[in-house]
Amino acid sequence: MPYELVQQPQKVTIFLLLRIGIILSCMVQSLVLPKIEGQALLGKHKWLGGALTKDNIFFASPSHANYVLRVDPKANNVSLVGTSYEGKYKWLRAVYNEATDSVWSIPCFKDSPLRINVQNGNTKVISSYKKLESSYQNSWQWHGGAIGDDGKIYAPPANARGVLCIDPATSTVEELPIFNASNAGQKNQFYGAIAALDRRTIWGVPFASESILKIQCSSASFLPKCTTLQIPSDGTRNFLGYEHNWHGGLVCHRTGAVFCFPANADTVLRIGTNDEISLLKVPGPRGRYQWAGGVQCPASGIIYGVPSDAIDVLKINPFNLSVSRFGALFSSSDSRDKKRPRKNLFQNAVTGPDGNFYCIPCDADFILRINPKFDTTEQLLQGLLPPGKDKWQGGFFYNSILWAIPESADALLRYDISSNNLRYLGLS
Repeated sequence: MPYELVQQPQKVTIFLLLRIGIILSCMVQSLVLPKIEGQALLGKHKWLGGALTKDNIFFASPSHANYVLRVDPKANNVSLVGTSYEGKYKWLRAVYNEATDSVWSIPCFKDSPLRINVQNGNTKVISSYKKLESSYQNSWQWHGGAIGDDGKIYAPPANARGVLCIDPATSTVEELPIFNASNAGQKNQFYGAIAALDRRTIWGVPFASESILKIQCSSASFLPKCTTLQIPSDGTRNFLGYEHNWHGGLVCHRTGAVFCFPANADTVLRIGTNDEISLLKVPGPRGRYQWAGGVQCPASGIIYGVPSDAIDVLKINPFNLSVSRFGALFSSSDSRDKKRPRKNLFQNAVTGPDGNFYCIPCDADFILRINPKFDTTEQLLQGLLPPGKDKWQGGFFYNSILWAIPESADALLRYDISSNNLRYLGLS
């Protein structure tokens, strides 16, 4: 029998097997990646942060997107509201004011805050105020904001000169100078606003600043509202000019002390209730952009830092001031782990009804679940998330369902932790 006649059926068999493999692969992909329900939300860096209202409606601040994103988790409704605004990195983060039922987006490349009427979705830029002159106009002006005991919103400056003060009751804005600021006008000064338990004081987390920003919301009219406190030297360097030292923080609901998460710093920054400042050494190897934001266990008061470029979770004990790490996310011996995203993994986390913490995936290919009872971690939905960078940033829980807001992803992530059901929602 000729050679070709013997080999031909094998070639056909191999060809058919390859075709079947491709078909099966496509079928698996269609099962693995749920289709987007509704109209896809295309574009990069669309929304950055937002705020949840008393009625559990979430409004996301438009960064590159032209409109505010409104999410109604009860009705599974996703919509765009308000006036169209063009530009990049317009607003970053937001604060909800219950007294006026309004959401205020903090200006980033814009000079003025955006007011969102919760009831009808109307938006308005509040621009009539005197802006202090800065060397870095129109880029990364303010970062974060918090409500003081006087009902006003205070946003620490990143590249702006002063503190942005918003009065939701009157819809007026002013920029407050910082008294005794040795680094006034410096670039990337503060990232994050942390309110004390009584909200009489709001702290600006030092990013490249050599000092901590202290905002006294109810200070007497003859006293400066905004001052700074020097960070003690750690014996190796001062902090002026070192960017990305700490990124955000939170106040311990048991002790009232503030703890700031280390990005490039090798210490946790602690601010006590009597303005005492201390640096808590972080064990293990030092890195860059290590932890970005965090969460606090309601039951124990223990604080956890969410890994960004770090590959483990940071644990801060606010009572004995110990700092530790646990839950390595990748194995050095597993060749598959080397191919997975390792940078900008998560930014912040939300607490689920089961008491666990769920980290919102930025570049990560999974949701990270942190169990504070046993200090363990679990990787959820690995292989079920689309590839890409800056997928989601910010999120919230409604009942047992986790919602993640799309930054560069094409849809909202909707994950029911009770049924393990994953859906991707676009515009309704």
